[in-house]
Amino acid sequence: MEKIIVLKRLEISGVVQGVGFRPFLFGLAHTHGLAGQVSNTAKGVLVLVEGPCDAVADFVRDISEKSPLLSRVAGIESQNLSLQGFSSFDIVKSSASNFRNTLISPDVSICDDCLAEMKNSKDRRFEYPFINCTNCGPRYTIIQDVPYDRPKTSMKTFQMCGDCQKEYDNPMDRRFHAQPNACPVCGPRVYLTDNKGNRLDKDPKSALDKAAAFLTQGKILAVKGLGGFHLAVDAANDQAVARLRQKKGRPDKPFALMAAEVSVLFDHLHVDDKEKELLESYHRPIVLLEKKINFDLKVENVWERRPEFLALNPAGEIPVLVEPGGTALSGGDVICEFMDEIHPEPPLVGRHPLERAEVRRLVAWFDVKFNAEVTENLVGEKVMKRFLGLGAPDSKAIRAGHNNIHTHLSYISYLIERRKWLAGNELTLADI
Repeated sequence: MEKIIVLKRLEISGVVQGVGFRPFLFGLAHTHGLAGQVSNTAKGVLVLVEGPCDAVADFVRDISEKSPLLSRVAGIESQNLSLQGFSSFDIVKSSASNFRNTLISPDVSICDDCLAEMKNSKDRRFEYPFINCTNCGPRYTIIQDVPYDRPKTSMKTFQMCGDCQKEYDNPMDRRFHAQPNACPVCGPRVYLTDNKGNRLDKDPKSALDKAAAFLTQGKILAVKGLGGFHLAVDAANDQAVARLRQKKGRPDKPFALMAAEVSVLFDHLHVDDKEKELLESYHRPIVLLEKKINFDLKVENVWERRPEFLALNPAGEIPVLVEPGGTALSGGDVICEFMDEIHPEPPLVGRHPLERAEVRRLVAWFDVKFNAEVTENLVGEKVMKRFLGLGAPDSKAIRAGHNNIHTHLSYISYLIERRKWLAGNELTLADI
């Protein structure tokens, strides 16, 4: 039976530039035995694909189902054309247009393959920090115009050496049409200057070694990388962090932490499986993690009045914190202020006397006034009485609690409308 040959024109929109999409389509066309061409446009990617009708249909289906990890296909517009008799499938020169409407991939963290090459002393990109391929590296930061091709990026000033050009031209190489492709011979290099721009290094290795030494000495480094400058200090050096805060005018807001591997964080922060997955994903986002303070939580039934517990707190009330040396601290306020002193960042009781006074005022308001007018009338009557077998709830107390809670919530709303947090501009004990 004679095969029906068709030619389709496909306009693909979405995040389809700078993500290895044309090499992907090149390989897909060869897999299905199709001919034609592909190019970047100001709208996305344009494909002319010619071959048996069934194979073309499979090709179109696979575009969405098997697209590269970093891509996102938003739409495919298809049009039938007259046959042109293509003999091969090629990546051709991109077409420019005054109309620009395509999405550009964000910069992508280093992939496992590039990381392995960078750590391999026998690889020609050993310890080369600007290593990249179609699966990782700079995208949005280096682009100057669309369509996304090397001449329209900041890499246009770096002419590829022979080895890099061979990778760029080889359909079987993962750097096939990788626009930022580079190596130590032909690409950008690391260098180090002082704050006046005077060079301090002899070569890229000495630049990195000296930069690491400066961090150890408590100095502030401005690291020029993807997306701009990153100000870096040794996070374990309190004086260095304080200097950075002072120079940035950022006394309170937290800084992001960097670590070579997720395992480095385990001694300092709680990292669950989902958070670990995020930290190691190709997005490498900033993830908010819980600071690690190791403790053993024990439940105490205070109504039993155990002698051992009364020895820790004669008042017979919780909470009680027992330190490793056996010292017992009683009361939520006492424990929180103690923890605030031994773990000062971030502060929970305020940084200055007036801030601390306001935090303590609101904590007392919740512990005394709110508790007496709301908690005891609602929780005490409706829950605790039943739980402790103290008789029927007092309906008058419950109505009073309902009335009182509106007044207290109005006051909380009043504070929130005027402040970032209840006691001021930072999260404090009053918010917990």
